[in-house]
Amino acid sequence: MKKMYIICFLSVLMLAYGAYKITYLVSVNKYKNDAVKYQTNEFKTVAVDVGNTNKISTVTKFVYETYNVNTGEITSKTYEAPVKYLGFTKEMLAHDLKEKDMGDNVLKLEILSFSKDEVVMRETIAYEITADYFIKMVNETLVIYLNDRETVYDYADINKASVPEIILNKLNTGMYIESDRELYEFLQNYSS
Repeated sequence: MKKMYIICFLSVLMLAYGAYKITYLVSVNKYKNDAVKYQTNEFKTVAVDVGNTNKISTVTKFVYETYNVNTGEITSKTYEAPVKYLGFTKEMLAHDLKEKDMGDNVLKLEILSFSKDEVVMRETIAYEITADYFIKMVNETLVIYLNDRETVYDYADINKASVPEIILNKLNTGMYIESDRELYEFLQNYSS
């Protein structure tokens, strides 16, 4: 009886393998016939990117400059291209920037240069000046202006050795002082 079960089991196994092999060969044959049929160029292809137009891609670097009208300072930061701008041309980017909601201090936002490798945009800002004084190093002397940056209020000598480098850099481009008290404290700390 055991032999009969083994023979039946092997027969069913061989029958299943034979069915699998036959369906496999039929499928492969059908696929080859269909492949030949579709190689006859029934479908026309159209190139998606024709010409030499510059478009923003994943390798495009965004240089974002901020120009402060009050101080004349330009700061610059480099970013990877934002995902929302991938595939944009210069015209598409300009249109999107026109519709962007700019803050109260932003005078304009413009594209300075545009290529597939780098996009340079500049935001021009101006802040309402609430400071009383503007100080700047001129020929090794600290010049104290009124907040209009033209009317000279006073001159002062400062000890450059006691001034931190970051403040010296600000003094070379100029910086605003908010009040008489802040000016007095600054001069007390750094006067020679």
